[in-house]
Amino acid sequence: MSVERRIYPDWDHEYDLRRRLARIFSNKPGGVFIDVGANVGVYSISLSPFFDKVYAIEPWYADQLKQNLKDYNVDNVVVIEAAAWDFNGQVLIGIVREDNWPIMGVPRVGEPGKMVKAIRLDVVIDEPFRLLKVDVEGEAMHVLMGMPKLLDKSKGMAIIEVHNHGESHGTYLYMTEHGWRLKETWNERSIGDKYHAHKVYVK
Repeated sequence: MSVERRIYPDWDHEYDLRRRLARIFSNKPGGVFIDVGANVGVYSISLSPFFDKVYAIEPWYADQLKQNLKDYNVDNVVVIEAAAWDFNGQVLIGIVREDNWPIMGVPRVGEPGKMVKAIRLDVVIDEPFRLLKVDVEGEAMHVLMGMPKLLDKSKGMAIIEVHNHGESHGTYLYMTEHGWRLKETWNERSIGDKYHAHKVYVK
């Protein structure tokens, strides 16, 4: 499928986070990186040299992602054009904005949305991961509940972006249930009752 309007990677996006991860995994490259919410490939491309294989999960911008991988000569990234979810089938997703905070979820009447393929990661990925990144604008629990087997058998690091206190607490309980320990929190900020952070888990 042709890409009508190109969207190139924004290399300034979360640069500090990617630099931290590059320092950690460049010391001992190899293994699998699962990039959930890969967008157009900022994480998948920049961290691909440190892993044998990268799974880039992206329901919206898969065509853009594939073109960027080609442009940057990256050949160890497998693109899965679907939403990582807690069931296999289809899910209606959309991007809405509240107080300038992006939220992915069921779109309201009159707001953009589309039906996309939904997959449980446990069904499509067999290999344990060394790094998991989840950036799905508030729907991290759906992702994690679709990959309990991967969480059980994997060791390394998981970066979960959370967008509210409920998501932060729910993902914490689920990750600890599967043997992961919350090591630290990156880029934490609060605006009123809004909360955003990257939770770093290790096993």
